[in-house]
Amino acid sequence: MVWKCRGYTLDCSGEPLVMGILNVTPDSFSDGGMLTGVEEAAEKGLRLVSEGADILDLGGESTRPGHEPVPAYIEIVRVMPVIKRLMPELKVPLSIDTLKAEVAHKALEAGAAIVNSVAPREENGDLYRVAAEAQAGFVLTHNEPDFLAVAPERAVERMAEYFKAALEDASAAGLSPEQIVLDPGIGFAKTHEQNIAIIRGLRQLCQFGLPVLMGLSRKTFLGNLTGLVPAERDDATVAADTVSILNGASIIRVHNVRAGRAGAQVAAALREV
Repeated sequence: MVWKCRGYTLDCSGEPLVMGILNVTPDSFSDGGMLTGVEEAAEKGLRLVSEGADILDLGGESTRPGHEPVPAYIEIVRVMPVIKRLMPELKVPLSIDTLKAEVAHKALEAGAAIVNSVAPREENGDLYRVAAEAQAGFVLTHNEPDFLAVAPERAVERMAEYFKAALEDASAAGLSPEQIVLDPGIGFAKTHEQNIAIIRGLRQLCQFGLPVLMGLSRKTFLGNLTGLVPAERDDATVAADTVSILNGASIIRVHNVRAGRAGAQVAAALREV
Protein backbone atom coordinates (compact mmCIF):
# COMPACT_ATOMS: atom_id res chain seq x y z
CA MET A 1 0.00 0.00 0.00
CA VAL A 2 1.13 3.53 -0.73
CA TRP A 3 -0.13 6.89 0.44
CA LYS A 4 0.18 9.66 -2.14
CA CYS A 5 0.61 13.09 -0.58
CA ARG A 6 1.44 15.71 -3.19
CA GLY A 7 5.09 15.14 -4.07
CA TYR A 8 5.48 12.25 -1.60
CA THR A 9 4.67 8.58 -2.05
CA LEU A 10 4.78 6.91 1.36
CA ASP A 11 5.20 3.14 1.60
CA CYS A 12 2.68 1.85 4.15
CA SER A 13 3.34 -1.84 3.58
CA GLY A 14 6.58 -2.20 5.51
CA GLU A 15 7.70 -0.88 8.88
CA PRO A 16 4.93 1.34 10.29
CA LEU A 17 5.26 5.05 9.68
CA VAL A 18 5.53 7.39 12.64
CA MET A 19 3.64 10.69 12.65
CA GLY A 20 5.07 13.15 15.17
CA ILE A 21 2.70 15.54 16.94
CA LEU A 22 3.56 19.24 16.93
CA ASN A 23 0.95 21.30 18.76
CA VAL A 24 1.06 25.09 18.79
CA THR A 25 -2.01 25.39 20.97
CA PRO A 26 -2.46 26.76 24.49
CA ASP A 27 -4.96 24.08 25.53
CA SER A 28 -4.15 20.65 24.05
CA PHE A 29 -4.76 17.90 26.61
CA SER A 30 -1.15 16.74 26.87
CA ASP A 31 1.21 19.48 25.70
CA GLY A 32 -0.85 22.64 25.34
CA GLY A 33 1.05 25.87 25.92
CA MET A 34 4.46 24.20 26.04
CA LEU A 35 5.77 25.94 22.91
CA THR A 36 6.00 29.69 23.31
CA GLY A 37 7.29 30.89 19.93
CA VAL A 38 7.83 30.10 16.28
CA GLU A 39 11.49 29.20 16.65
CA GLU A 40 10.86 26.90 19.57
CA ALA A 41 8.06 25.15 17.68
CA ALA A 42 10.19 24.75 14.56
CA GLU A 43 13.09 23.39 16.59
CA LYS A 44 10.83 20.82 18.20
CA GLY A 45 9.42 19.79 14.81
CA LEU A 46 12.89 19.27 13.36
CA ARG A 47 13.91 17.38 16.48
CA LEU A 48 10.95 15.02 16.08
CA VAL A 49 12.10 14.30 12.52
CA SER A 50 15.66 13.65 13.72
CA GLU A 51 14.21 11.19 16.26
CA GLY A 52 12.46 9.22 13.53
CA ALA A 53 9.22 10.95 12.51
CA ASP A 54 8.22 10.11 8.94
CA ILE A 55 5.47 12.76 8.99
CA LEU A 56 5.06 15.92 11.06
CA ASP A 57 1.50 16.74 12.14
CA LEU A 58 1.01 20.41 13.01
CA GLY A 59 -2.08 21.58 14.88
CA GLY A 60 -3.27 25.04 15.86
CA GLU A 61 -6.54 24.14 17.56
CA SER A 62 -7.08 21.64 20.35
CA THR A 63 -9.55 18.83 19.62
CA ARG A 64 -9.57 17.47 23.16
CA PRO A 65 -13.01 16.71 24.66
CA GLY A 66 -14.71 19.97 25.65
CA HIS A 67 -12.28 22.13 23.68
CA GLU A 68 -13.20 25.71 22.83
CA PRO A 69 -13.31 26.21 19.03
CA VAL A 70 -11.19 29.07 17.71
CA PRO A 71 -11.80 31.19 14.59
CA ALA A 72 -9.90 30.27 11.45
CA TYR A 73 -7.84 33.45 11.55
CA ILE A 74 -6.44 32.59 14.99
CA GLU A 75 -5.53 29.10 13.86
CA ILE A 76 -3.85 30.54 10.77
CA VAL A 77 -1.87 33.01 12.90
CA ARG A 78 -0.67 30.11 15.05
CA VAL A 79 0.38 27.68 12.32
CA MET A 80 1.49 29.70 9.30
CA PRO A 81 4.69 31.22 10.76
CA VAL A 82 5.74 27.75 11.91
CA ILE A 83 5.07 26.24 8.48
CA LYS A 84 7.04 28.97 6.75
CA ARG A 85 9.93 28.50 9.17
CA LEU A 86 9.92 24.71 8.77
CA MET A 87 9.53 24.27 5.03
CA PRO A 88 13.07 25.19 3.93
CA GLU A 89 14.53 22.51 6.23
CA LEU A 90 11.80 19.88 6.46
CA LYS A 91 12.56 16.65 4.59
CA VAL A 92 9.33 14.80 5.44
CA PRO A 93 5.69 15.61 4.58
CA LEU A 94 3.94 18.15 6.78
CA SER A 95 0.38 17.41 7.85
CA ILE A 96 -2.03 20.13 8.93
CA ASP A 97 -4.38 18.99 11.69
CA THR A 98 -7.49 21.13 11.24
CA LEU A 99 -11.27 21.14 10.99
CA LYS A 100 -11.34 24.16 8.68
CA ALA A 101 -10.95 24.26 4.90
CA GLU A 102 -9.59 27.81 5.04
CA VAL A 103 -6.75 26.74 7.34
CA ALA A 104 -6.03 23.66 5.23
CA HIS A 105 -5.90 25.74 2.05
CA LYS A 106 -3.42 28.22 3.54
CA ALA A 107 -1.22 25.42 4.90
CA LEU A 108 -1.21 23.54 1.59
CA GLU A 109 -0.32 26.74 -0.27
CA ALA A 110 2.67 27.10 2.05
CA GLY A 111 3.90 23.55 1.45
CA ALA A 112 1.92 21.15 3.63
CA ALA A 113 1.23 17.79 1.98
CA ILE A 114 -1.51 16.22 4.12
CA VAL A 115 -4.84 17.30 5.62
CA ASN A 116 -5.64 15.56 8.92
CA SER A 117 -9.32 16.06 9.72
CA VAL A 118 -11.15 14.81 12.79
CA ALA A 119 -14.39 16.45 11.66
CA PRO A 120 -17.60 14.40 11.45
CA ARG A 121 -18.37 13.09 7.98
CA GLU A 122 -21.01 15.74 7.27
CA GLU A 123 -18.47 18.55 7.83
CA ASN A 124 -15.66 17.26 5.61
CA GLY A 125 -16.94 18.34 2.19
CA ASP A 126 -14.87 21.51 1.79
CA LEU A 127 -11.81 19.82 3.28
CA TYR A 128 -12.09 16.99 0.73
CA ARG A 129 -12.22 19.51 -2.12
CA VAL A 130 -9.24 21.50 -0.84
CA ALA A 131 -7.16 18.34 -0.48
CA ALA A 132 -8.25 17.04 -3.88
CA GLU A 133 -7.32 20.29 -5.63
CA ALA A 134 -3.85 20.18 -4.06
CA GLN A 135 -3.45 16.42 -4.61
CA ALA A 136 -2.75 16.19 -0.89
CA GLY A 137 -3.01 13.20 1.38
CA PHE A 138 -6.08 13.01 3.61
CA VAL A 139 -6.55 11.44 7.04
CA LEU A 140 -10.21 10.41 7.28
CA THR A 141 -11.16 10.06 10.93
CA HIS A 142 -14.19 8.30 12.36
CA ASN A 143 -16.13 10.85 14.40
CA GLU A 144 -19.81 10.02 14.70
CA PRO A 145 -21.77 11.99 17.33
CA ASP A 146 -24.30 9.23 18.06
CA PHE A 147 -21.71 6.46 18.17
CA LEU A 148 -21.75 6.38 21.97
CA ALA A 149 -25.01 4.42 21.83
CA VAL A 150 -23.45 1.60 19.78
CA ALA A 151 -22.70 -1.63 21.65
CA PRO A 152 -18.95 -2.29 21.87
CA GLU A 153 -19.29 -5.61 20.05
CA ARG A 154 -20.78 -3.74 17.07
CA ALA A 155 -18.35 -0.83 17.15
CA VAL A 156 -16.04 -1.92 14.32
CA GLU A 157 -18.93 -3.03 12.10
CA ARG A 158 -20.64 0.33 12.56
CA MET A 159 -17.35 2.13 11.92
CA ALA A 160 -16.91 0.23 8.66
CA GLU A 161 -20.35 1.44 7.53
CA TYR A 162 -19.31 5.02 8.34
CA PHE A 163 -16.07 4.73 6.40
CA LYS A 164 -17.83 3.20 3.38
CA ALA A 165 -20.14 6.21 3.15
CA ALA A 166 -17.37 8.72 3.88
CA LEU A 167 -15.13 7.23 1.19
CA GLU A 168 -17.95 7.64 -1.32
CA ASP A 169 -18.20 11.31 -0.31
CA ALA A 170 -14.43 11.75 -0.65
CA SER A 171 -14.41 10.12 -4.08
CA ALA A 172 -17.22 12.36 -5.26
CA ALA A 173 -15.14 15.37 -4.17
CA GLY A 174 -12.17 14.21 -6.24
CA LEU A 175 -9.99 12.31 -3.78
CA SER A 176 -8.51 9.02 -5.00
CA PRO A 177 -8.16 6.02 -2.63
CA GLU A 178 -4.37 6.36 -2.76
CA GLN A 179 -4.66 9.79 -1.12
CA ILE A 180 -6.60 8.50 1.91
CA VAL A 181 -5.75 6.77 5.16
CA LEU A 182 -8.32 5.77 7.77
CA ASP A 183 -8.17 6.76 11.43
CA PRO A 184 -10.61 5.00 13.82
CA GLY A 185 -10.67 8.16 15.94
CA ILE A 186 -9.94 6.61 19.32
CA GLY A 187 -11.28 8.97 21.97
CA PHE A 188 -13.64 10.89 19.67
CA ALA A 189 -17.24 10.29 20.84
CA LYS A 190 -16.38 6.82 22.11
CA THR A 191 -16.67 4.98 25.39
CA HIS A 192 -13.74 3.26 27.06
CA GLU A 193 -15.20 -0.12 26.10
CA GLN A 194 -15.63 0.93 22.47
CA ASN A 195 -12.02 2.10 22.28
CA ILE A 196 -10.80 -1.29 23.48
CA ALA A 197 -13.09 -3.18 21.12
CA ILE A 198 -11.92 -1.13 18.14
CA ILE A 199 -8.24 -1.79 18.80
CA ARG A 200 -8.94 -5.51 19.23
CA GLY A 201 -10.97 -5.64 16.02
CA LEU A 202 -8.77 -3.41 13.91
CA ARG A 203 -8.14 -6.03 11.22
CA GLN A 204 -11.76 -5.71 10.10
CA LEU A 205 -10.96 -2.21 8.84
CA CYS A 206 -8.25 -3.59 6.57
CA GLN A 207 -11.07 -4.71 4.23
CA PHE A 208 -10.87 -1.29 2.57
CA GLY A 209 -7.31 -1.91 1.41
CA LEU A 210 -6.22 1.46 2.82
CA PRO A 211 -3.57 2.25 5.44
CA VAL A 212 -4.90 2.59 8.98
CA LEU A 213 -3.54 5.33 11.23
CA MET A 214 -3.82 5.04 15.02
CA GLY A 215 -3.75 8.12 17.24
CA LEU A 216 -3.50 6.59 20.70
CA SER A 217 -0.79 8.74 22.18
CA ARG A 218 -1.45 9.61 25.85
CA LYS A 219 -5.22 9.22 25.33
CA THR A 220 -7.70 9.07 28.20
CA PHE A 221 -8.39 5.36 27.82
CA LEU A 222 -4.74 4.71 28.68
CA GLY A 223 -5.19 6.80 31.82
CA ASN A 224 -8.27 4.74 32.67
CA LEU A 225 -6.21 1.56 32.37
CA THR A 226 -3.12 2.76 34.21
CA GLY A 227 -4.18 5.63 36.47
CA LEU A 228 -1.42 7.78 34.94
CA VAL A 229 -1.67 11.44 33.88
CA PRO A 230 -1.09 12.31 30.19
CA ALA A 231 2.61 13.15 30.49
CA GLU A 232 3.27 9.74 32.09
CA ARG A 233 1.52 7.61 29.45
CA ASP A 234 4.28 7.11 26.87
CA ASP A 235 5.03 3.51 27.93
CA ALA A 236 1.32 2.70 27.80
CA THR A 237 1.16 4.36 24.37
CA VAL A 238 3.93 2.11 23.04
CA ALA A 239 2.09 -0.96 24.35
CA ALA A 240 -1.20 0.08 22.72
CA ASP A 241 0.52 1.04 19.47
CA THR A 242 2.27 -2.34 19.40
CA VAL A 243 -1.04 -4.18 19.65
CA SER A 244 -2.46 -1.92 16.93
CA ILE A 245 0.46 -2.66 14.62
CA LEU A 246 0.09 -6.40 15.23
CA ASN A 247 -3.60 -5.96 14.32
CA GLY A 248 -2.87 -4.19 11.05
CA ALA A 249 -2.10 -0.51 11.69
CA SER A 250 0.31 1.11 9.22
CA ILE A 251 0.85 4.50 10.87
CA ILE A 252 1.07 5.62 14.50
CA ARG A 253 0.63 9.22 15.66
CA VAL A 254 2.69 9.97 18.76
CA HIS A 255 4.02 12.67 21.05
CA ASN A 256 7.18 10.70 21.92
CA VAL A 257 8.68 9.87 18.54
CA ARG A 258 11.80 8.14 19.84
CA ALA A 259 9.78 5.65 21.89
CA GLY A 260 7.18 5.26 19.15
CA ARG A 261 9.80 4.50 16.53
CA ALA A 262 11.47 1.85 18.69
CA GLY A 263 8.14 0.21 19.48
CA ALA A 264 7.12 0.21 15.83
CA GLN A 265 10.39 -1.44 14.79
CA VAL A 266 9.94 -4.24 17.30
CA ALA A 267 6.26 -4.74 16.51
CA ALA A 268 6.98 -4.88 12.78
CA ALA A 269 9.66 -7.51 13.33
CA LEU A 270 7.36 -9.71 15.43
CA ARG A 271 4.06 -9.47 13.54
CA GLU A 272 2.89 -12.19 11.21
CA VAL A 273 3.23 -11.42 7.50
